[in-house]
Amino acid sequence: EECIGDSHLAMFGSIVVVINNLPFFGEATKGTLSNLFGNGKNATMSIMSVFVTFGIGYYLSKSYDVEGIFGGAVSFASFLILTPFAMKTAGGEDVTGVLSLDRLGAKGMFIGMIAAFLAGEIYCR
Repeated sequence: EECIGDSHLAMFGSIVVVINNLPFFGEATKGTLSNLFGNGKNATMSIMSVFVTFGIGYYLSKSYDVEGIFGGAVSFASFLILTPFAMKTAGGEDVTGVLSLDRLGAKGMFIGMIAAFLAGEIYCR
């Protein structure tokens, strides 16, 4: 059930990517489209792990007849605990206390799913 809930976000993000990369538009039109729809990809695809971890915890808790919101919150919190809050800048400096968007996208999806299943199971028992 959780994947059905996230499919509309993936479809919207995919449509935005396709529109931004249509081959028959000129460079000026592509620049305008990128300005209009450029954040659509970041707003959907780059934070997909957030929705996936919360959704897995929510629906797993509901299947155990436990309040789903709390199961989703526990799963999402466990994912954030496992996510590094440090990154290197382009200049090579270490920055702490920040959350990199790449870990919230496809890079963090696998660890997010594992964390959501484990945290959801522990919460429901």
